[in-house]
Amino acid sequence: MSRILKNIIFCLVLLFAFHFSLLYVYKKVEIKNEIVANFDRYEINPEFQKFLFLGTSHTKRAIDTLIIQSSCSMAFFGQNNINAYYLLKHLLENYSDSFEYICFPNDFGYYSKRFSGNLDKMFFYKRFFDFHEYGTLSGSRYKSMKESYYHKYLPYISLRYMLQSQKKRKEKERINFSLLTKQKRALSAHNYINQEHGIKQVLEIYSPLAINYLKMTLQLIKKYNKKAIFIKYPHSAALQIEIEKFGDYFHESDTLIKKAGFEMLDLSQAFLKHNEYFFDSHHLNKTGGIQTSLLIQDKLAGY
Repeated sequence: MSRILKNIIFCLVLLFAFHFSLLYVYKKVEIKNEIVANFDRYEINPEFQKFLFLGTSHTKRAIDTLIIQSSCSMAFFGQNNINAYYLLKHLLENYSDSFEYICFPNDFGYYSKRFSGNLDKMFFYKRFFDFHEYGTLSGSRYKSMKESYYHKYLPYISLRYMLQSQKKRKEKERINFSLLTKQKRALSAHNYINQEHGIKQVLEIYSPLAINYLKMTLQLIKKYNKKAIFIKYPHSAALQIEIEKFGDYFHESDTLIKKAGFEMLDLSQAFLKHNEYFFDSHHLNKTGGIQTSLLIQDKLAGY
């Protein structure tokens, strides 16, 4: 065997060893991730709960299943309505008898273009996600198929992001009330809308892709004869001021939900006088989460 061939074989062995080592590390990190572990626990023991909650960090921080009777939460940080659609589809196809009501967020910015186009959280949902359908509907087949390939064969490319994301979440868990001045609260609200969601004018509030997935979600709920409640979770007075700057606009999501015959619960302005319930302009802290759960339990008690 020539020296060149030996070197090639040695390099390939190192490459494969590196590849499988990273896969091993990725798997160790993934199974410790809260939402992935939640999926696994649910599939092992899908007990009936009347209310299933899906949604973003707004939902996750607002829902305490120990307070809200007969409830299960699969909300997670950054879970947009596209992730939630594929997760719900999987749950309905496999565990339809395990819940009666599906509770979705209907917050300001939830259907924005920047939020619906966020692909960096897909690895949490890859077992449910239809990359081909998403690529077709979003007009980004190449990007979607590339993501599918990465998640299938090279999932560890998102390892660094996963670790950073977990670290940030742990840091936020320790925050109770960080925006002590009116100026900081106003800046947080402005940045949330203008930068995080990229909403600078009324037309950017609703993304056509997100609205398309909302329509698909409404059809999916009806297909399985389920009930749904769309909730606007509490936000701060600073964020309310920023929202009001847009004036009157067509609430496309509300109109579609009403037309489909599903209920809406608007708690968005419930705590405008309670800045102490938030750690920024739109995220509830632990105290705010408990108060919101008590409020939701009161609202759902008659269902």
